[in-house]
Amino acid sequence: MIFNIVSLFVAFIIGSSIKVFGNLQFTGMDGGVLVNSAYMSFLGYKPYVDFMTAVPPLFLMGGGLAFKVFGLSWNSIVLAAAIFSSLTFLLHVYLLKKIGFGKVLSIITALYVQSITVVIRGYWYYNFITIITAILFISSSILYLKDQNNIKNRMILILITSFLFLVKVNIAAPLLILTYLFLLFSTTNKKYTFIIILLSLFLSLLFLFFFNINPLDMIENYMISSSRALSFDGWISFIFLNQRWEVKESFLFFLPILIAFFVSTIDSIFITRHIQKNKFVLVLPLISIIIGIIALGTNNDFNMTDGSLVIFGIILSIFFWQKQSKDIFLKKLIDGLSFITIVAFTISGFYKGYDRFGLREGLAPNQRGVEFFFDGSSEKPPLANISDSFFFNTLKAGPLFNNTTKNICQALPSQTLKTRDNPVITQQTNYPTKKLNKF
Repeated sequence: MIFNIVSLFVAFIIGSSIKVFGNLQFTGMDGGVLVNSAYMSFLGYKPYVDFMTAVPPLFLMGGGLAFKVFGLSWNSIVLAAAIFSSLTFLLHVYLLKKIGFGKVLSIITALYVQSITVVIRGYWYYNFITIITAILFISSSILYLKDQNNIKNRMILILITSFLFLVKVNIAAPLLILTYLFLLFSTTNKKYTFIIILLSLFLSLLFLFFFNINPLDMIENYMISSSRALSFDGWISFIFLNQRWEVKESFLFFLPILIAFFVSTIDSIFITRHIQKNKFVLVLPLISIIIGIIALGTNNDFNMTDGSLVIFGIILSIFFWQKQSKDIFLKKLIDGLSFITIVAFTISGFYKGYDRFGLREGLAPNQRGVEFFFDGSSEKPPLANISDSFFFNTLKAGPLFNNTTKNICQALPSQTLKTRDNPVITQQTNYPTKKLNKF
């Protein structure tokens, strides 16, 4: 009972933090493009046909649904992230506990994942949707491998797999292929695994049909935008060169658990029983690490966010090693090193969300970033609610952004910005009847 109450309380803290942080940082640039994609989906335009976008279906579904349920406003995008984060946190805690993690370790690990993916952003964003779905998929795969005959384990894996089909293909495709190949070769009852794949695919197609997305259009769009994932220069740039100060900081935080992983791996070589008993289940942590490296090289997001797949794989590897090792001192040492990394990243995620980190991405903390275009300076100006725009009425921003929004509202008909029925465009019901010419 206490464990459940604590889990719910932490989920509430996560959601509340996102609600606050998300209303402090409208990043514009990519953030504005992403929100516009969700808005186009809300209006009824057909994704990948009537408008071109690189975002995955799950982002469009969540963003469009948020606008329909909560109204057309920035706060709806924030609420979508808060609800998604709180619910996936609780699910992750449940999965880890069932795998065998202790109660405290389950909560700390799940909290770490949310802090450096969702909390740091504060609004509905496609990269963290992909990362969290991938981590939940790995967790549910381990639980399924642990007890294939448990119908609840199979149902959870079906649901998460269906969502994984709908996120970024650079992560989803290799993760699905590697994991299910492994499950097919390692499970005793292979028919369950085949049924899970088929039901998951069918469920994802139902989601696409319900949201008016043609899977063939989605695949064609993925093929067009796949060049970045195949660029070696892009990998080097995304991992080592973009946001260099964040790369250095993330590496320092990552170093303790990397040392712990190296030591535990070396020790595992000398624990024959550990290798023989867990050689199958240890493959999934390795897959998590591999997919994390792919995310670092192709997502072009913060290293601390994409690197969470690597760290989660290391946490799993250390967890399985701990169950076999008899060296008390070594176990405590590795626990301490791992704890340093997890706590450092968790605190950093919450602090950066509060500090409006998203506005400074790509530059050193003391340099002007995209916040200059919205707030007027790289400093923290006095923040105030934007009262003139219905869409941004919960957002707190600096004087420049406030004045710019006020001028836009004065230039457009006031009723288009003040009513919930027609928040932005008066002729928004005139949907296109023909496909746009593709580039």
